[in-house]
Amino acid sequence: MTFFSQQKSVKNISKLPLKPLEPLKHLKPLEPRPIPIDNFSPNTIVQRQLYINFQKNKDDLYEYNNLLKAATSSGLCLQFTSKIKQIKDTIIFDKKKLKKLKGNAEA
Repeated sequence: MTFFSQQKSVKNISKLPLKPLEPLKHLKPLEPRPIPIDNFSPNTIVQRQLYINFQKNKDDLYEYNNLLKAATSSGLCLQFTSKIKQIKDTIIFDKKKLKKLKGNAEA
């Protein structure tokens, strides 16, 4: 059994040919479709808005986690950690509220 530290190091990594990345042409950005809200109950409208906010918060959480990984100063890490905690609390609150609204809609 050989350990990683015992293996020979690769010295000429920079000489390996690199292929340029090609853009994914078959993927198009998703655009939100307008939904007529004339026939929906107020509960449904609130659920939809809450779900949109929930998804936005999840996206923000992902971005702040990436920023935290890239941050080098302790001040930035502290700010990002604080913001991540705030977003997580909001996500938990939104999830509970969404579950409650769905329960009220089914009743």
